[in-house]
Amino acid sequence: MTSESNKGTPFVPFTARVMAAIRAAESDRPDRLFDDPYAQQFVTPEAIAFKDEQLQLIDRQYVAVRARFLDDLIASYVPPLTQIVILGAGMDARAFRLPLPDKTTLYELDQAEVIEAKESYFQHIEPQVNRQAIAADLTQPWKALLLEQGYQPENPTVWIMEGLLMYLTETEVHQLLQTLSDLSAPESILGCDMLGKAGIDYAPYRGYFKSGFDNPIALFSSYGWQASITESSNCSVSLGRPPFEPTPGVPVEGRARFFSATKLP
Repeated sequence: MTSESNKGTPFVPFTARVMAAIRAAESDRPDRLFDDPYAQQFVTPEAIAFKDEQLQLIDRQYVAVRARFLDDLIASYVPPLTQIVILGAGMDARAFRLPLPDKTTLYELDQAEVIEAKESYFQHIEPQVNRQAIAADLTQPWKALLLEQGYQPENPTVWIMEGLLMYLTETEVHQLLQTLSDLSAPESILGCDMLGKAGIDYAPYRGYFKSGFDNPIALFSSYGWQASITESSNCSVSLGRPPFEPTPGVPVEGRARFFSATKLP
């Protein structure tokens, strides 16, 4: 796999279609962890080939468990919270598939080509919530783009970063956390996953993963968040799926974990 798919799609937007392929496959299972009836619309033959040929079963299981973890996090806080921001939203369809209150506003931010692909399909489908799709390069200033679409920083927000942070450099992660922290009222909630440094060179994504953090609790604390860790394997077991086997070539400390955090006053 080069930095582009064989049809010329840059790798990071291409992974949005790979994730859609995994969600579509999960939705077809009788014991599915979630139902995403829209995922199949964004699947390409190239995405299926990458999923089947480049990713191990543990990778596909991880994506499904992660999606459910974040679904459950949202359900735990919305309501009473009424704002959700998904950074690096990919082909996510939570605005359509989750039973959220109609007073909820959900903001999706991602690269322009991703947003355009989604809008070409979703433009005639009514979301469950007030959905605002925003084309944004998250490595560049994006605060104003969010505010222009009605985001209210005085209200607590649920922030979701699903499979995003490892694609950013350490500097870009710090910039992102600073921006979202500046936009977060106390009692805001953050959900994400993150690698340890030793996980950056994991084979299918070698050259694309750019950062990992060995002390994420301290990282979040430095921006005013009280965070907790959920081991991804433990989450899998709690959902009735097998524990994750050790990933070949990735030490335990490099494995991805799930995080939830609360913004402190």
